[in-house]
Amino acid sequence: PMIHRQILAVQADIKAIGKTQKTEGADGFLFRGIEDVYNAVQPLFQKHKIFCTPKIISTDSSHRSSSGRISMDVEFSFFAEDGSTITALTRGEALDKTGDKGATICQSIAHRIAITQIFCIPTANGLPFLTPIQMARALDRIKAGDFQLYFKIEKQYKMKDEEKMKLQQAMKK
Repeated sequence: PMIHRQILAVQADIKAIGKTQKTEGADGFLFRGIEDVYNAVQPLFQKHKIFCTPKIISTDSSHRSSSGRISMDVEFSFFAEDGSTITALTRGEALDKTGDKGATICQSIAHRIAITQIFCIPTANGLPFLTPIQMARALDRIKAGDFQLYFKIEKQYKMKDEEKMKLQQAMKK
């Protein structure tokens, strides 16, 4: 089917999408945001004539639990212009205590997963995330004179100002 050829064409053209968004909190981790994924694939979808439609699958897991956790199974169908299609079923999960955006977050996460898996989108070369332990190790390496690591981290990740300050202070030492 044409959709298989179109997916392969997008895979050939897609560039790596780095993990540049960071979750809040002490255990914050880096991830690829849905906006980053959309910005990378939308021009390729136009070029290779692919479009996608979602369908929320009604299951018990799509209902909100008392903790504010919500999960949703979403089926995404990717179409080529000849009508051929391929479908992916993915799950999105969110924590939404206010109840105003949990379903939207679930759908976005599920869509990001479907796109990155079907199109095998690589992450950028280098560190895929920077945990507190990795930050400590990076600081040690920078203090020891590995200044290229500083520039690589600064370029690749959207760091909080306090993290950037720590790295800059390590460089000055």
